[in-house]
Amino acid sequence: YHLCTTAAPLIQNLYGLPIVDKVSGLLAYYSSHGDLIHIDSDQRNQVRTAIIVVHGATRNADEYFCSMATAAERFLAEFQNETDRASILVLSPRFANLGDDDLDLIGGGTALQWKDDHDGAWRYGSDAVYPFSRQGPRDSPISQKGQQPKVSSFDGIDTMVQALLNTSHFRSLERLVVVGHSAGGQLVQRWALLTPFWENVAHGRNLPSKRMHAIVANPSSYCYLIPERWANNTWQIPGNDARRNCPDYNKWKWGLDPLPSSNKEYGVRYVNEAMHRLDYNLTKLKYRFLLERTHVVYMIGAQDRCNVSQPDGWCKSHGLETTCGDELQGRMRLERHNVYYESLGRTLSSSLMNNSGIHRPQLAHKSLKIAKVGHDHSLMFHSPQGMHAIFGKPTVKEDTE
Repeated sequence: YHLCTTAAPLIQNLYGLPIVDKVSGLLAYYSSHGDLIHIDSDQRNQVRTAIIVVHGATRNADEYFCSMATAAERFLAEFQNETDRASILVLSPRFANLGDDDLDLIGGGTALQWKDDHDGAWRYGSDAVYPFSRQGPRDSPISQKGQQPKVSSFDGIDTMVQALLNTSHFRSLERLVVVGHSAGGQLVQRWALLTPFWENVAHGRNLPSKRMHAIVANPSSYCYLIPERWANNTWQIPGNDARRNCPDYNKWKWGLDPLPSSNKEYGVRYVNEAMHRLDYNLTKLKYRFLLERTHVVYMIGAQDRCNVSQPDGWCKSHGLETTCGDELQGRMRLERHNVYYESLGRTLSSSLMNNSGIHRPQLAHKSLKIAKVGHDHSLMFHSPQGMHAIFGKPTVKEDTE
């Protein structure tokens, strides 16, 4: 079990990344190569692969950083016979909560913080609420519209991606991967659905499209592209009783229905702006996400099938989310993974997608089950399949027992 070895000294250094002009808060992050904006040119020119790894609900970005940096070292040694880690850059943002201790950033500054609740969590793309509330205390609501620019957790990932895709800085970069596990997997799935950077890459403005990837590992839930859910061995709109008990089951974060008060409002600023760029056209969104050169891998531990919060023998759910919107996606993560991935094929076969003019469109997204692994980010990342998915080698033969 490899969690953190040679990367350990690097977790003493927590950097701050500016996201939006005139915002005082910085996105906290760990880096294998130092300050992302000021990496010296010799180091930048050696980077061929860049990994952005997103932590889970406990916000243990240091552990995720160490695990991924160690996985990179193992991959180079075991599969490429290299010992120079300079070719792989690992970044691990920390989406801090209001209740977290102050973070000591290299170079000073104040780390952005999010209100982590059902309606405003960083994993769903919500805006940070501190430090730019002008009303004083950390638990104050964010300032009124127009008083301060706002910063979404998705803006933070976009800023990192934009810096890495700057070909005048990272001239040798061949592969860019955004990977998240558990709550981080939720963030990556929803970010990948909405980020404009697939468009930038697809039109040749940066990396060739085949070299940018998103990897979603062991999330509790997904944002569906269709209103149907799998129940009673068939795809169907939930019945009247289910919709009465769970009226928000297909609204953001679980789906793409707008709020009842408006057909152009989703409750999260980043989502509103993304949908505005797409003219609120869900068919266009589905086409771009599923067909237009987006490369997404959904990884699931074959043993991530517990749905109880307390240990029961081997079984512990590790914070499985169990609201009605989550439960309509399945009983546990393995089932939710299988059903969601099947829903993507159903989306492709719908009349809306078939009317796009593409004959028998093929889903570019992939599903990958990791044998004998439950809800554990290190075991997922360090498995042969996980390392190949992340670092780019062909996937080994899958064992799903």
